[in-house]
This record gives sequence, structure tokens and C-alpha cells, in this order.
Amino acid sequence: MNELLAQYRECYKLGSNQVKDILNRGIANCYGNPSNGVLVVGINPSDDKIRRDSDDYSFTLKDNVFTIEKPKGLWKLFLKIFNTQALRDKVGYLDLFPIRCTSQKEFDIRFKNEIQLKVALLKVTQQEIERLKPKVILILNNGSEAYWGVLPKFVWMGYQFTSYIEFGRIRLDIITGMREERILPELQTNLIGTKVIWYGLYDHRHIKDKNKDKELENDRATITKWISESLYGL
Repeated sequence: MNELLAQYRECYKLGSNQVKDILNRGIANCYGNPSNGVLVVGINPSDDKIRRDSDDYSFTLKDNVFTIEKPKGLWKLFLKIFNTQALRDKVGYLDLFPIRCTSQKEFDIRFKNEIQLKVALLKVTQQEIERLKPKVILILNNGSEAYWGVLPKFVWMGYQFTSYIEFGRIRLDIITGMREERILPELQTNLIGTKVIWYGLYDHRHIKDKNKDKELENDRATITKWISESLYGL
């Protein structure tokens, strides 16, 4: 059992009876992520229902994602953006919360009052992000802004950002510091200067332009370009 999974399991003990049915689905987390590269971050994993109750699912990108013959959804996006071996060697993946719940609306409603559990899980995730020291973070759900500290009303992990560039649906910020009210006040961040790309996991459902394929290709080409420039100066 990997160390990250063990820490998440301890946090699960803080969940109330009102969410036990979801927590009993087990934990899904990606491990073996590289340091000083790119870290792709979502909010929480979907529940594929291919499991028994209480099964945990730990996977690596190398063995379980980049080998998929017909990828869908998130993993299809992965293969489009990380389209060279050099980039694939540098990318890792994490969800802020390892809770298996496909509907984002259901997750938000069911776990709205599970503050103790969410804080505990987010502390584990933030420490793992800091350990990996990514040069680039690609955030695939704009709904997670509050957890990162972008919104004035919410602190959570408490990063401070400065805007760098915005291109259509894509925004690139740079981490410049930490907010005082964060959940880990003792944390001295390793991420000063890390570039953060915000992209809302857009697909054909979210794009109004008639030439949707071209729009998506342009988005993903821009993200790949920004990542390559940040890692290799290309």
C-alpha cells in the first residue's frame, strides 16, 4: 500500500454517517508521480463502479493511463496534451480529494458540511503537491479555485497568485506566496514561481463555436506549448 493511500485512509475515519455510502466506495489515487515536472490536478475522481464496495484503486499514469487503447474523457485529454514521451515522463496526476463521486453537484452537496474530513484530506494532498515541487500545475476544474485560495472569501490551501497571461478559455497564473489563514499555517511553500494553468476540462459540450474540433485542438496545443516552454524553454 503506498504511503499516500494510507494517509487518505486515516482521513476517511473523520467522515460522518451521512457520507459513509460514498466513502465506502474506496479511495482512488495516482502515485509514482515525478518531481519538478507537471502536475495535473482535479477535484475528485469519478466512480466507475467497476469495483466491490470498499475497494481502493491506486494507479500510475505510466501503467494505467498511457497504455489505454481507446481513452475517453480526462484520459483522452491527457494523451492530446502530453503527446510526446518527454512530456509523459514529466507529468503526474492528483485529485484534491480522492473521493469517488462522478457528479460534481452531488459531491458539492453531500460533502458541503464535511469540513473536518475535507480539511484533513486537503492537508494530505497539499503536502504531496509541495513534496513534488511541480514547475507547472495544470488545473482541470475551475470549480476548485476556492480550494487553492484564488477567491478572497475562501482560503483553504491559501496560495497567492499573480496573473500572467490569458488566452481564450485558458489562463496562466504564477504562485507568488501564501495567505495567512491557510489550513497549514506552518507550511513554507516550495511553489514560489510555479506556473498554474487553469483549464475547465472543456469538451464539445462546453464550446459554442461551430468548429468545435478546431477550437479544442487550439486549446490543447496552447497548453502543450506553455508546458513545454515552462519545462524546457522551447
